[in-house]
Amino acid sequence: MEVKDQMNVRMNQVMQKLGKVREVFDSAHRENQHQMDKIREKLDEVNAQEMEGSREYEEFRRKTTFIRRQKRKHGLIRNIGTTLYNWAILILTLIGWYKSVKKVVKEMKKTEELPNVSPSQHTLTVVFPEVSNPTTTATNISVLPKKQQ
Repeated sequence: MEVKDQMNVRMNQVMQKLGKVREVFDSAHRENQHQMDKIREKLDEVNAQEMEGSREYEEFRRKTTFIRRQKRKHGLIRNIGTTLYNWAILILTLIGWYKSVKKVVKEMKKTEELPNVSPSQHTLTVVFPEVSNPTTTATNISVLPKKQQ
């Protein structure tokens, strides 16, 4: 019986150690589960943000595609309208019912309107009328220096 008692004592010691190890394992397992829950929550947040970003991107892409199609469609309609208008003008011109409007030729070139001024003459030499009245026009205002008048 002595061996049996020793085995029982040893068995109790092993069971106590096993109980302590089981408690340590359970606490570590609970801590790991807690950490895993936090990680899952963070992943869920990231997935929700990704889904929101993806949804916004798809909405933006859909709108830009729609606008591009509309622009293409309106460009096509405008092109067809312009072509029809040009053909109609050509036919009316050939029949004689339409006379094209000639562009008005400018009387003076810009170089004649504004005299060339050397860089040394960039100071203000304009003579302004002292009293403005309705008869004062732009022709009365001199752009040239006083000596050349």
